[in-house]
Amino acid sequence: MMAELVTDNNNKPFSVIDAGWATYSPLLPGHGGWNDDFSKPNDKFKDMHLLGDEIKKVGMRPGLWMRPLCARHDEKASLLAPKIPGRDNPKNPVLDPTIPENVERIKPNFDVYRQWGYEMVKHDFSTYDITER
Repeated sequence: MMAELVTDNNNKPFSVIDAGWATYSPLLPGHGGWNDDFSKPNDKFKDMHLLGDEIKKVGMRPGLWMRPLCARHDEKASLLAPKIPGRDNPKNPVLDPTIPENVERIKPNFDVYRQWGYEMVKHDFSTYDITER
């Protein structure tokens, strides 16, 4: 519907797949905002490359939402951010962005998104995950 409203075909708008596409945490099945793996889609989305191609076919540019500091449910405690009030729920572990290993583990996700054909990534909740504000 939005593609039909575009008047400047040189600057097509993005259609962003928001939260809920990535592999769910077994501690929060079906919870779109807290995922275990942002390099793999869940069963509802299956083929992200095909979905990106379909977005392009209707005249939009594919974009993707992700939460980079979202840790796996079984993450090593040594890689997690220190516990603070509000950031102490064991079902919502947060990666510590000051640990180089964590940054290196997040980077390959962007290569995957490029391979799938996505042109924009909306990374979300970084400030909130760090400060709980």
